[in-house]
Amino acid sequence: MTIPTIPTAPRALALSPEETAVRRLLVDAAQEIDRDKPEDDRLVLRFTGGWVRDKLLGIRSVDIDVGINNMSGYNFATRLSEYISANMEKYGFEPRSVHKIESNPEKSKHLETATTKILGLDIDFVNLRSETYSEDSRIPHMEFGTPEKDALRRDCTINALFYNLHTELVEDFTGLGLQDMAARIIRTPLPPKETFADDPLRVLRLIRFSSRLDFAIVPEAKAAMKLLEIKARRNPHAALSLIHELDLYNEIFSPPAQDAPTLDLQDMKMAADVVRYPLLGYTPSHPHISKLLTTNNEKYLAWLIAAMSPWRTQPVFPADKKKNMPAASTAIKESLRSPNSITGTIAKAFANYEVIQNMVIGLKNWCRGKAGMEMRALGADWKSQVGACLMFELVDLKKKEVSDYEEGGKGVMDKYEAFLEVIAAKGLEEAFNFKSLLTGKDIAAEYALQTGPWIKPTIERSLQHQLDNPHKGKDELLQWIRENRQALLDGLEYVGVGEGKK
Repeated sequence: MTIPTIPTAPRALALSPEETAVRRLLVDAAQEIDRDKPEDDRLVLRFTGGWVRDKLLGIRSVDIDVGINNMSGYNFATRLSEYISANMEKYGFEPRSVHKIESNPEKSKHLETATTKILGLDIDFVNLRSETYSEDSRIPHMEFGTPEKDALRRDCTINALFYNLHTELVEDFTGLGLQDMAARIIRTPLPPKETFADDPLRVLRLIRFSSRLDFAIVPEAKAAMKLLEIKARRNPHAALSLIHELDLYNEIFSPPAQDAPTLDLQDMKMAADVVRYPLLGYTPSHPHISKLLTTNNEKYLAWLIAAMSPWRTQPVFPADKKKNMPAASTAIKESLRSPNSITGTIAKAFANYEVIQNMVIGLKNWCRGKAGMEMRALGADWKSQVGACLMFELVDLKKKEVSDYEEGGKGVMDKYEAFLEVIAAKGLEEAFNFKSLLTGKDIAAEYALQTGPWIKPTIERSLQHQLDNPHKGKDELLQWIRENRQALLDGLEYVGVGEGKK
């Protein structure tokens, strides 16, 4: 597509015949409504936002938002319908039904708007508005506003341009929209930290526009996107749902240097739903699951694992075959530049899926020593791994589209609840911190052998015995290794002090 030259000064736009007819109709209707109004209270109508942006880029858009300065969208649309009914011969078409969109503060819709269809164009009517946010809520308080305030509340300057239907000129109330269009950059009308703090989902909207239009996000906006306080205000479930809805998964979560495989992207949406509830929700019937992921880091990892869930069935990338790194960890490392502390946990969550499934079933029948060693092997992030395994099982159940998902899901939840209860009963929550009372030097000295590779498996077997017999002290453990020397060294290569290889 030929990239049009974007002027940096206000200008007229070349409208299609349908757009021209709609502009004329709206201006005529406004004049009729204003017939008995004072001069200082006249209607001013503007096409706003995305339509103006796309028009300047030469992209056809059939979705038009009409900004109204002094009436609610629904009131204007109702008067417009009455005007068309009285002037059908003049315009050659009948009025279409007007759909009222009620105000709904819980969904940030504080003022009535309306939508209709005219000459094949989908038109939304909304009043110009300003937004204010309180510290304890991300839902804005909206009220009628000037075009300047309406422009400043928007997510980026290229979406803050207006087309005045009366002057037939583009208006740039931020003073930056047209020049940013010409430079093909994305910036926020207000300081980016303020824009993102008010509505953190604007971060994703900017990523969307950058990807769709091939515009560069300015460095100061990128820096604000990385701020911890901005990340903390985001709604991860809404973010992942939006990525899924807008089909942006490959642009965000696929490694740039890799050919994107065919992924089941529905997995991410289902996994995000599971993380939101029940994994991070409170369920009285499953108290251990409700307390599984409690730290901010554990919750953050749960959302990341949900985001990478479509990679679960993918083979290891060729470059990672030697290390056998799961594709999910490679994808998040290269796409989001995640640190090793993150990618390491994600790698284990995907690699240990079957291991944990077996532990969930078998742990209750194992002795404390075996159970403790298996839990110890998972490491300090075992909770994230177990949460991931639970997530994956529930997603697989959802994908089967079974009619009794509620009952099946309860069975999965009950199974993991029982598993976590056994871990608590056996005192294994901190298994990753278990240390052997015997050192390698203690055992080597007891056996009169040189230290070597045989030490590690011997210490592990000693630690397992220690976990089975927590009442034993160091001397009793040394006695046990003396009595079980042959069994402990069986199959291991070792060198005695002053002696040849045994």
